[in-house]
Amino acid sequence: MGTIRRTLLWAAIGLAGWLAIFYLVPDWRPHLEEEDHFGENVTAVILGVTFLMGVVLAFVLKPRREKFLALGIGLLMGIAFGDEISYGERLFGLSMPTIGETRFDGLHDIVQIVWDQKVVVVLMVVAAAAAIWKWRLPLAARLRSYLQVPALRAILMAFAFTGVALFLDLHIIEFPARHASEEYFELLAALMMGVGLLLLWRHGLPGRESEEILELEPALVDSEKAAV
Repeated sequence: MGTIRRTLLWAAIGLAGWLAIFYLVPDWRPHLEEEDHFGENVTAVILGVTFLMGVVLAFVLKPRREKFLALGIGLLMGIAFGDEISYGERLFGLSMPTIGETRFDGLHDIVQIVWDQKVVVVLMVVAAAAAIWKWRLPLAARLRSYLQVPALRAILMAFAFTGVALFLDLHIIEFPARHASEEYFELLAALMMGVGLLLLWRHGLPGRESEEILELEPALVDSEKAAV
């Protein structure tokens, strides 16, 4: 858990620096929040590199689970790379389709379209909350075991940062640096996913027996606490 705290601390420091530049150097604002500028371009480069890294590791790594994980992350980053550059809309002058009143230039638009259907969102939230509550104990044990594996910990944090970016993209809250903050969390998510692949290559995943031990440890600790 110390690694998670340190990562979140550095993420907070980075966000503070990002926002300080946004508010104190107005001329730099376009580079932090607009398309085809510094923030988005760096994110696109990291996503492209991570995509290639995942494909290469799928051939380099030996264990099948690690191959599939590397390939899955690589393909996901390839899709995210396309999303970040709007699938070539600006690079090649392509025209993007529209769904209802929404111009579709990336997968994030699907989230916006679903969000606009409030009844669907409420039903999805209720269903997800019910499922999480029903399986909360095994899910919590599984999550704690995953967080002990360096590669999975980094990948899960990347998904968490992606969730924050999507939340900001939905305009639920409005403030001057909202879009700049969204770009920052997208950059952070791409970086953490790349780190996750590097850790997968460096440390791999635990074997089946090790996984069972990791899953049992939290339960044993809880049972010992209950006994005391």
